[in-house]
Amino acid sequence: GELHWALVPILETIAYDTLPHPLFSKLFRRDSVVAALFRNFILATRVLGSLDLHPASVPPLPHFRIRHHRAWKSWDAVMHDAMHQISAYAHARHHPQPSLRYLSSNGLRPGAATPGGGGASGGGG
Repeated sequence: GELHWALVPILETIAYDTLPHPLFSKLFRRDSVVAALFRNFILATRVLGSLDLHPASVPPLPHFRIRHHRAWKSWDAVMHDAMHQISAYAHARHHPQPSLRYLSSNGLRPGAATPGGGGASGGGG
């Protein structure tokens, strides 16, 4: 949800800056389904353009101006932050750190030997 609300204004800024105002109004302000379609087309223009592919639309849109718009730097920053947060979340889920509450509720002290696992009072052999 939050990522969507951060990225939609960037796409619409690119459209607003690169399209004639009457065309922008027609494509982005009259119908929410058409607006979503053309936001996705703008994104496809950038992604496919990096592969030297150029999607076509009716009405035609200015590919070069779309692909090289300065707002893509904001897009990249938002995506970079999102990927960093996802990576940190995934790492934390797969490598949980025991909390002090968990340790104390199980009779363990941080740095102490685990019960039955050796340590000063025995266990070993």
